[in-house]
Amino acid sequence: MTHQLRLTDNLKSFFDNDRKLIWDMILENRITELLDFLSGNEHPENVLENVLKELFTGSFSETLENQDLTTIRTDCSLLINSLIRVVVALDVNEQYENLLQQVADKVVDSLPGLVKDIRKQANGYPANSINAMVWMEAAGIRSGLGSLIYYYKEKQDLNREHLVTILRTQVTLSIMGHYKEEVGPDMLRAADIKERIGQPDVALNFYNAVKRDFEDELEWFLENPEVGADETERIILSSLKEACLSIDRLTSKSNYEKEIADIEKVLSREYVEEENDEDEE
Repeated sequence: MTHQLRLTDNLKSFFDNDRKLIWDMILENRITELLDFLSGNEHPENVLENVLKELFTGSFSETLENQDLTTIRTDCSLLINSLIRVVVALDVNEQYENLLQQVADKVVDSLPGLVKDIRKQANGYPANSINAMVWMEAAGIRSGLGSLIYYYKEKQDLNREHLVTILRTQVTLSIMGHYKEEVGPDMLRAADIKERIGQPDVALNFYNAVKRDFEDELEWFLENPEVGADETERIILSSLKEACLSIDRLTSKSNYEKEIADIEKVLSREYVEEENDEDEE
């Protein structure tokens, strides 16, 4: 990884949560102050605090090493998202490359097993029921993976960007497969990374899957010419458009020019929100 992160306004918002004080001390290299703070807030059960104390006092965290990050359970998303923030904060700090790699390797190496467990625990959702804890934790992990994709893209680490992108897509399909506005963008990101690593045939499979699963949305709008698309529907139709464009590009054909033109016409329609009639008193 060669590209150095800078603390932009966008990145600052990433650290704006209830642990902001900890992130600020890492970002600003106030490590002595951080250790004093952690010593004055002893919580033996707090994995993150123990990890940070061990890292900054002994350059190695046994707590992190022994932590199981491959099993979906209560609060696992909180820990993983916090560790991702540690990675990014250490990168901005620039002084602790060995600690950064220790945390990043633990997180990334655990992700395939974690996602495998999520897919298993998802129980074929939505055809079958899913445990509420599993859904909530998986959704939180999915959000964290989005941040990790951004990080590795910024770091120009194509291999890890590829791994995390595919894993996030698997989580999306496991818990949000019926939310096309979530599935579409993730499938397109997966196709894009497959193209960038030199697997255009696999990318084409992703694009074709989007077209196959989303084309009924376009058909509905063509049958209802007076209706415009709302924000969610625009995401779905835009995903379908991108898939069609990409299929034509990769196959050097123009098979979907009509579909693309139809999508553009639908997207140009004005959306009018329906008003609910209030009962008269």
